[in-house]
Amino acid sequence: MFWKISLCLGILLGVIVSQEVDAAVFSEDLIANGKFESGLTFWDGTNISTANLDDQYALDGQFITLGQISTTQAISQTITTASEAGQVTLSFWYRLYTSDTTTNDYIKVSFIRTDTGEEILSDTIPASDGNVTDWTKYTLDASRIAGKSITMQVAVVNDGSAFTFVDVDTIRLKAESYGELVGTVVGESGAKLRNATVTIRTAKNSTKGGSASGGKKLWTGTTNKQGKFTALLLPGKTKPYQVIIKKSDHTVTGKAAITWGKRTKKTFTFSKL
Repeated sequence: MFWKISLCLGILLGVIVSQEVDAAVFSEDLIANGKFESGLTFWDGTNISTANLDDQYALDGQFITLGQISTTQAISQTITTASEAGQVTLSFWYRLYTSDTTTNDYIKVSFIRTDTGEEILSDTIPASDGNVTDWTKYTLDASRIAGKSITMQVAVVNDGSAFTFVDVDTIRLKAESYGELVGTVVGESGAKLRNATVTIRTAKNSTKGGSASGGKKLWTGTTNKQGKFTALLLPGKTKPYQVIIKKSDHTVTGKAAITWGKRTKKTFTFSKL
């Protein structure tokens, strides 16, 4: 278990300890055999065979080469993403060569629903006329496929006038659930503070139309007998969220950084200064 201890200071709020631990929320790679270490196992192919696999000048072990004149060569894999996935990211490394124009030949990435055949997300990487690229990392936000059964496809579209090929390796489709904040609120004496109202907002001015006490409200609740609260479904953010705690006529405000696929634990001191 990984522990990261840090000190976070809020407005009129003493934060004793912040601990980020391995969480029940998940972060997982949905692609099987993305490095082609087991050949074409788990992959379906269009106009390809094991002859498309190579290990010369590899990024990591084997890779696959796609590209043939007057042919579209493609690899695909069918997967299901959990509905709890708040962020899904496709990534792979590629090395591209073409002697054609960027208009005629290109790499196409597609996500197709298995139940309807509808293409719900696609992107293209244009060919680079006459150049051989170094290994380059490609990433795509594929969060809209969360909760769906889809076929992910990487294809090289090649017309009949000239040759284009691309080497592809280390394909990953990373699904991450929303972050969680598990907080404990204590008084200055260290006693657990029950029935305190907790509101979590985005940072002030980070969302248009935000209130004077912060940005967009994402969650609200109360502490239990042990002074604890658990805020679910918080998207990972670069900027920390505001945590606003109210009890009787007093209000204190602190900050909490939330990471995709992680549960963050914090203990707050309710200080009446």
